[in-house]
Amino acid sequence: MRNIPGITFHKEYLDESSSWWSMSAVEQLGNIGSEVGRSIAAKKSGDREKFEGATWRMYELFDLAMADPRWRRKWSLREICRAREVVSDHLFGESQYGETDSSLERYFLAYGIMANEERRRKRAEKKLASSLNSV
Repeated sequence: MRNIPGITFHKEYLDESSSWWSMSAVEQLGNIGSEVGRSIAAKKSGDREKFEGATWRMYELFDLAMADPRWRRKWSLREICRAREVVSDHLFGESQYGETDSSLERYFLAYGIMANEERRRKRAEKKLASSLNSV
């Protein structure tokens, strides 16, 4: 793991027992999207230090998601890799894919919304199962 002063990495995700490894691909992409949004906002404001920090954390989460063995040979790995490529092109390249700050933010917002819905559904299922077991 890189040790760069002033940059906080997602150390809690590196442990095998971390919640990262039980998150769905949708939840992982939603978390990645948070860092993408921070990178975009820092770039817009011209805050180089915040931009670098958010971008390092974004790439770390992309790399962790790509290393997740559950996504091998599934749509998830392809989606994660393509999202990384498109975001990188937008932030550092020539935007050959034609993405904009707002289009990337909308893309990742959709994953955030889906992740929240997944969590809500899981809580409701757990509550229902608990109430059925107590009857």
